Amino acid sequence: MTQLPWHDYSAEETADDLFSLVGTHRTDSLVVAFETALGKKAATLGLDALTQPERDVLAIEALEREVNNGGYSQFFVNSSNEFAAQIVDALRRIGCPRIAAVTERALSALPTGTPLKPDALVAAMETEDPSRDAELEECDSAYYAAREDVATALLHYLQRHRESVRLS
Repeated sequence: MTQLPWHDYSAEETADDLFSLVGTHRTDSLVVAFETALGKKAATLGLDALTQPERDVLAIEALEREVNNGGYSQFFVNSSNEFAAQIVDALRRIGCPRIAAVTERALSALPTGTPLKPDALVAAMETEDPSRDAELEECDSAYYAAREDVATALLHYLQRHRESVRLS
């Protein structure tokens, strides 16, 4: 079996350019390319200027990056936490119900009534809480056990919403 090559995103590429590489390049590299371009777009225009599918890419990739590097705890304390309020719905929209359920469980591990806003999430995580930490560790394990191919689901979702994805 031949492994597909990694695609290195170039700022001149359009969404159509990236979609044309499906099947010839690694799916995860294409998702990273979309995330990179959409992150730049959001930095320039603001998140509110992005379509729902575009925001979903940023939210899901933020979760993937943080959970894979430090777990849900890291997702809640880093800048990725700006996506906490929308992450469960985003996962459901792309077709990852098991990871959505685990993420919902992780959110439920936070103190009742914690607003899903960056400062409130950081404050909640700064409070010592061994039971919360144990629950989040269980969620980390459940995330890996869910075995949903997030990159493929996200790319298929983008293909379904192709008309709503513009990189600039």
